[in-house]
Amino acid sequence: MMDDLSKLRQLIELEDTGNYRKAAANLGISHSALSQTVNKMEERYGVMLFTRNKLGTVPTVYGRRILDAARSSVEQMDRAERELSMMQALEIGRLIVGIDPNLSEGLLAPALVQLLTDHPKLQFTVLPRNWRTMDKDLMDGVIDMYIGLAPDREVPHIDYREFKIAQSPLICRSGHPLLDLKDLKVEDLFDYPFIGGDVPDWFLKQITDQYPNHFPTIDSLREMFLISHEIGLLRKLIPATDAVGFIAESTLQAALREGRAQIVPGARHLFPMDITGVIATKDNIPLAPAAQKLSRLILGIADIGYRNWLKKS
Repeated sequence: MMDDLSKLRQLIELEDTGNYRKAAANLGISHSALSQTVNKMEERYGVMLFTRNKLGTVPTVYGRRILDAARSSVEQMDRAERELSMMQALEIGRLIVGIDPNLSEGLLAPALVQLLTDHPKLQFTVLPRNWRTMDKDLMDGVIDMYIGLAPDREVPHIDYREFKIAQSPLICRSGHPLLDLKDLKVEDLFDYPFIGGDVPDWFLKQITDQYPNHFPTIDSLREMFLISHEIGLLRKLIPATDAVGFIAESTLQAALREGRAQIVPGARHLFPMDITGVIATKDNIPLAPAAQKLSRLILGIADIGYRNWLKKS
């Protein structure tokens, strides 16, 4: 089987380079060895797989079909090898984590610091993801686990571990007119741009249920938001404009410390919410040791943050 995969990789490299000599050099084999592989594959299937034109060596219509299947097979095997290595021990393999940007600094960052302190050889790839795409990314093997807001609907073949998330404070720039109001009302927010991340319908429904006269539908509430997936953009907009938003303190820590941004007092009562996060993984694949430990750390940090928030409420 491994020999067959080696041959498929040779076909893929030949297509990518369009040149026998370049492909052979990249693969670390001879030109004749690559030619022999192509010839044997053509004899096996009884058709020409490659031809030459002004662009170089390109696949025929038959070769295109074989190459599509070859790429899929090689990608699946590479993914399987990575999953096997991750299941063996904490010190080998690479874990790919999809993270909601809103939870990245306050939740994932401290967990990774602790994990990498204990296991410095562990390798991670962190990709920004949200509840809209995480199920497809998990099923396609793009990510090994997702950490973020719970989706509106759970899908089959994915395991969801829920945890509670502390509600973020309302933050604005220093000197903002909202800071002068003694009895803050939800209507007071309508005069200013309201910025935040993309959130599921269940999140917004809690607000429409609380303020049905102001927000008769979820869509009418979404129209109020300036949605941003870029944490860096939030850091620039909030301290420099009249925009406001319920944003994690860790996101604007520097601006708050330097006095360029402030937490709006008395805003917590406006949107009392029950916020649920999830750690999602494919349920038919054993969770790698690294993912298991990261999950435990995430759940512990989230629990501490939620308990501290309840004490302040």
